[in-house]
Amino acid sequence: ATAPGHLCYDCHTRYAREDPRCNATAAHFHETIQKLQTSSTVLEQTEEELARKGLDVESLNNTVSELTDALRQSRSAIHAFDRSDFDEVATTGLKAAEAGQKEVERLRGEFHFRRTGLMISLLVMVFLALILYLKIRQIERRQKKD
Repeated sequence: ATAPGHLCYDCHTRYAREDPRCNATAAHFHETIQKLQTSSTVLEQTEEELARKGLDVESLNNTVSELTDALRQSRSAIHAFDRSDFDEVATTGLKAAEAGQKEVERLRGEFHFRRTGLMISLLVMVFLALILYLKIRQIERRQKKD
């Protein structure tokens, strides 16, 4: 983190006061890893939510795994102290996070489509049951008259 009391900040303040790029790089690392971590957490929670709704979340699970791997690798890439190496790994994770969001949107759309279809089919069945009930009553009345 880039606040006092954290390892990167304390080390950069002590040993790299003359080089502002060090703190800027540390801030970049921290910000990017926080984005990846937040995206990973949100996608994992959303995956569980969608799975409970009965949707096939295997593709989302694969994306979350890819994002988790990229997060782990980016945390390791920090120790190379090279922004370009870090960005190469982090970009993979950011792309996975974006793909995960698109997959979530697709799955939510599928869920709404299914729910709408269920409501329509229920309405049709209730309508048919009502017509059947009225027809049976009509037949019963005819039989009573005869």
